[in-house]
Amino acid sequence: MPNYHWTCGTKSKFGDGKCSPHEEGILLDLAAVSGTLSCLGSAYVIVTWIRSSKDERKQMGNKMVFIMSVLDLVTSIAFAAGDAASEHVDEDPSLQPVCNLQGFVIQCFGLATVFWNVVIAWSLYLMVVKKQSPDKLRHKLKYWLATVLVFTGIMGFVLLGEDQYGDATLWCWLPGKRDDETNWLQLWCFYIWVMFAFVINTVLFTRVIRESNAHDGMNEEIVDANRAVRSKLQEYLFFFFLIWSTGILNRGVGWARKYGSPFWTSALQAFFMPSQGFFNAMVKANVFTTIYDYVSEYIEEKEICGYGVDDGVDDDTSIMGSPRGPRSLFSRSGSARADADTARVAWKETLLQPGEPHNGFNGSNGTDGPNIPSK
Repeated sequence: MPNYHWTCGTKSKFGDGKCSPHEEGILLDLAAVSGTLSCLGSAYVIVTWIRSSKDERKQMGNKMVFIMSVLDLVTSIAFAAGDAASEHVDEDPSLQPVCNLQGFVIQCFGLATVFWNVVIAWSLYLMVVKKQSPDKLRHKLKYWLATVLVFTGIMGFVLLGEDQYGDATLWCWLPGKRDDETNWLQLWCFYIWVMFAFVINTVLFTRVIRESNAHDGMNEEIVDANRAVRSKLQEYLFFFFLIWSTGILNRGVGWARKYGSPFWTSALQAFFMPSQGFFNAMVKANVFTTIYDYVSEYIEEKEICGYGVDDGVDDDTSIMGSPRGPRSLFSRSGSARADADTARVAWKETLLQPGEPHNGFNGSNGTDGPNIPSK
């Protein structure tokens, strides 16, 4: 009999808290679809990075996202495989090595993507708050990546040596043990680190936003560049919070209830947990920014809730301060929307651009901050 850890929160003939075959089938389909979309999304980001110019590949922001996509592609392949091994591993012991491989990949590379989001937040903090050079930080990425993989790899191999991987219903991972409703192994080997990453990212990003909002004495182009970088990385970090909050929610509700998590929280985790690569691709292609722009423009044009009212200045803008004009999904180059009298700043022309002399946030000499290429 498999060790279930995915629950549907009811007392039924299938066992207290266990999902019915129909419910479990839905969870399996959600996880498989999400994992497949994530594979495609990660592949898109990787191919885009490979086909970009050498200078663009060297940019720290692009390189961090590329590394995150590689980690996620490996994880997504394991997620997309679903229960191909876990469904029959109890009846066919020859599938145990395949199950171990899937469990190891999810544990090692899944946790590595979590830690890499912390590296992104930490790098943004060092650049924006501590005014450190992106070019110097870029050369540290390989050491940070090695540290992440060594830590998660050691944990993954220890669990493998202790024969902890097995049928976790939707895939091979860390199954719950008999009389262990909390599944302490998952908590201490995975979710406690996710919650730790939540806290660290929240603290770092709060400092970044506070520092980025301090514009006194700063050149307007630098302000726009900082806004572009913050906006882009903020989207990546937002989806980190969204994706892993569903896992924490599902586990938290399950620990608090007698019969485990309800079906709807299990469904949220089954879809979102493997979906990092898919949302990364959407951010890379500026899908959400473009949708936001179109919605904002529609609100302005229809004067919904008072927006769109003319500001009295003959510059073709409304009180929202947004220039009207055509939008293109793939021609935005990751830029932030600038004010009406300011041109858009390309992603590659932000403080993440390496190899340029740095003039500092306040234009003072000797400060190791961002620099905008001369016109």
